[in-house]
Amino acid sequence: MIKKVAILLIILLPLVSFAQEESKADKLKEYKELLDAGVITQTDYDKLKNEILFGKKSDNLTPKHYCSYTGEEIVKWETIEYNFSEKSDASSIVSEILGAAGIAPNFIVRPMKIDNAAATILPGGQQMIYYNPGFFQRIKNATETNWAVYSVMAHEIGHHVNGHVLKAGGSRPHSELEADYYSGFILYKLGASLEQAKKCMNLIGSSSGSSSHPPKAERLVSITKGWKEAKAKDNRNDDNIEHENKEKEDIRIKEQLEDEKRKEELLKEELASKKTSVTVVYRGDPKNCMLNINIRIGNKTFTPTGSSFTVNNLPIGSTEYEITGSINCGAFGFCKSYGKGYITLKENDTLYVVWQNINYGKCNINLSHH
Repeated sequence: MIKKVAILLIILLPLVSFAQEESKADKLKEYKELLDAGVITQTDYDKLKNEILFGKKSDNLTPKHYCSYTGEEIVKWETIEYNFSEKSDASSIVSEILGAAGIAPNFIVRPMKIDNAAATILPGGQQMIYYNPGFFQRIKNATETNWAVYSVMAHEIGHHVNGHVLKAGGSRPHSELEADYYSGFILYKLGASLEQAKKCMNLIGSSSGSSSHPPKAERLVSITKGWKEAKAKDNRNDDNIEHENKEKEDIRIKEQLEDEKRKEELLKEELASKKTSVTVVYRGDPKNCMLNINIRIGNKTFTPTGSSFTVNNLPIGSTEYEITGSINCGAFGFCKSYGKGYITLKENDTLYVVWQNINYGKCNINLSHH
């Protein structure tokens, strides 16, 4: 009989060993898929791999210093079973906070049998954030918002950012206020209202405080300061952007005006270099008046000798003119005539002399295209 049992064990033991190895392989495959999907970090994967292959717990869960959210003493550091979707949610929140702060994701987030949440650093130097999933669910339900969880996580990250976990003694009133300030600052950056940023503290903060944690009222003031400072920085950035945009627009307009001026000057130069012939016409009047006038167009002066007179080599473009002389209308009278102005000359242009009696013995006379 003993011999038969021994034979049976010899047959079954390899099968048991094979089944265990197959289970390890399945677990490793599962964790590798989570790593590839971004649910866990490479550090998480390596620790889990060591636990499966060598039966070792990689974390030394006896940190020297820690900072917790509400100040309860953590007597025993004991991990709890968790599902990866739960851990993924917590890690995702931490990633969002770090993204808003512009900090590289170098924290490991783990569930722990503690009252709420705590920031610590392990003897090996790994920065940790431990949290109680049940606590997160309770504050989320009580406040009816996920911002409560964000505010706690931001607070714990604030302890790491400010180096509080590196100092002996852990939580202290001034360090808790600094972490609260950081929480308010980050929650504004993430889009929370001031009320949402303060909701968790309003719910669970201690009115009287303790030797390690200030009273709720002080902590709410610190959260508010952080939130308002982040908002003020946003406004200053908006003002700077608006100022920079205005400066750019002013430069653009100035450059555009200078460009238009250059083009206008080039056009003037081009037109000045072009010459044309102009015909000056007097269409007559019912009184058959005679015009005895001198006309200057640009720097060229001439005296028309008939009702239609051609002048050559006049500059194209806007040109000053001046007319002096007299108009004799026989029995109807005589007047001195004068006129001055600018007229735009075109190629092979025709200009008309027009006049009008404005006073006894005095007439206005001008050039026109009509």
